[in-house]
Amino acid sequence: MDGPRFVSAAFQPRRASSDGTTNLPINGRLRPSSRYHQAEGHAMDLRTSRPRSPHATVGGIRFLPRTIDKMRAHLSGTAGDYVAHTGASRTIFRLFGISPGTFEEIVKANQTDEEILVALMGVKKLTPAEIDRFSNGLFMRVACWWLRNDCDPS
Repeated sequence: MDGPRFVSAAFQPRRASSDGTTNLPINGRLRPSSRYHQAEGHAMDLRTSRPRSPHATVGGIRFLPRTIDKMRAHLSGTAGDYVAHTGASRTIFRLFGISPGTFEEIVKANQTDEEILVALMGVKKLTPAEIDRFSNGLFMRVACWWLRNDCDPS
């Protein structure tokens, strides 16, 4: 095959930022979050990277890792255009029956995703059936949010 080949940004050489980490590929696109996620307990800089995928799970709960990433970035002042207290993150707050402020305190007090999950389960213990129902119905709820409808996909 002649001519230029498309090379995914994930395989392009990366330049080091001022602190020595490699955040961006040479072409300036955001790095993929699922492959280059920072260590747990450390705030992500969402001005230069993305939170984890909405498909990522902690304890089987979809969207929880992404919500944790956004809250950690909010707490460190590096959220960029991401908002930790509103949007689709509200589905996690509703699942556990907590306010965004309570979730913020839980994230602030715990280092790992698993510790955060234990603290959330201490507020409201979810059954495996509830977790499955939430995770499988999550994207319908997110779609309803985007459409600004007050629908209940249950």
